[in-house]
Amino acid sequence: MSPNLRDQEFFFELVDFQVRIRTGSIRWSLPLPSVEQIDGTVFRVYSTPFQDSVFFRELFYASKAKKHGRGEDQERTKQLRFKSEDVSAADFRNLLRVLFKAPSLFATRLGGRSPLPATPLEDGPMWLTVMRLVNMWKFETVREDVIGMIDRDGDDVLRLAVAVRYDIPGMYEALEGIVVRETPLEVDEYQLLGLELAVKVVKYRELCRARNGSAFDFDASDPSIAEIFGEPFAELVAARNRASSAST
Repeated sequence: MSPNLRDQEFFFELVDFQVRIRTGSIRWSLPLPSVEQIDGTVFRVYSTPFQDSVFFRELFYASKAKKHGRGEDQERTKQLRFKSEDVSAADFRNLLRVLFKAPSLFATRLGGRSPLPATPLEDGPMWLTVMRLVNMWKFETVREDVIGMIDRDGDDVLRLAVAVRYDIPGMYEALEGIVVRETPLEVDEYQLLGLELAVKVVKYRELCRARNGSAFDFDASDPSIAEIFGEPFAELVAARNRASSAST
């Protein structure tokens, strides 16, 4: 009898991840007949989205190479552990919520539909967590998906926080929205931006208001932006403003 062939379009490999809160580590394995939960949370998901990550591709390859060297059957792959600092079950769950609705993955590999329900992330800190993980684990197209989701759906504070923290030139224009709005920054927005960036934003808002009376005005070529935020920041704001003006 000829060996079974895996269908190129509809054969998915599952993977188990166990997040161990106390040790700060995550371990993964191909599904075994039973999964033992020690002191963490077990996730069983398609491995497809993780193939987009340089880190996970190397991890999967290293595990399989080691297994094949011992001549073990693929379905009996042993668990492999790797240390990952500051990753909780909640962090990993938020990443999965984004991975399983990433258009670049499911439009090309899963027929344009996610096999699992995707719950939208509720606030800015969750998105920052996802950005941290996709950068730390070197996701490629997924990173662009996440940036696109934030740019499309995020508010100006989140967009500016992501732009500065992860060097996303296209979202520096979010500064204008924060400057011209009437309401001051809230406590949670300070936390999202980080103290240093938040203080600079408030300082620039106060400068604009003192200069223009009660109204907040914004000029992307204002030299005060460079004085407060630094030259590289000011150049990105001006460049993005020019690009937006040219497209209109």
